[in-house]
Amino acid sequence: MPASQTIITAEKGDARYLLESSNLSDLTNTSTARTNLGLGTLATQAEGTAGSAFRDNAANDARFAALADAWPGVYSGSSSSNLTFPIGTTLLVSDALKTRSSSALIYLSGDDTFSYRFATSGSPLTGTWCARGAAVVGGNITEMERIA
Repeated sequence: MPASQTIITAEKGDARYLLESSNLSDLTNTSTARTNLGLGTLATQAEGTAGSAFRDNAANDARFAALADAWPGVYSGSSSSNLTFPIGTTLLVSDALKTRSSSALIYLSGDDTFSYRFATSGSPLTGTWCARGAAVVGGNITEMERIA
């Protein structure tokens, strides 16, 4: 064997390397290890416990809400009278069947707080909506997607 190679026995290896079974308790300096890995203070947060406010802060942070609204198909609001949805949102619209890829205006139902219609019975939704498919299930239902 060349002089540049060294044989490491199990005993030498156990003394030289971290053991999985030790769950990192064999680190001599955890702070230095976190720094070397590029981890910030978040790595030490006890997420999911009563002592950590990380999840609550993230959920209440306006920056996260703004990001959610910017992602296609993600509507984070809760109003039944909302007229604006992000591009990529899909809705089921009752009262008529539309040809795939055709565009149509969509309105809030003037009769209830849970359905959308093609008939002008309420306020119109903003944006351009395109038909993606339809079904007859106890009535005519068309799936519409906001494309602009």
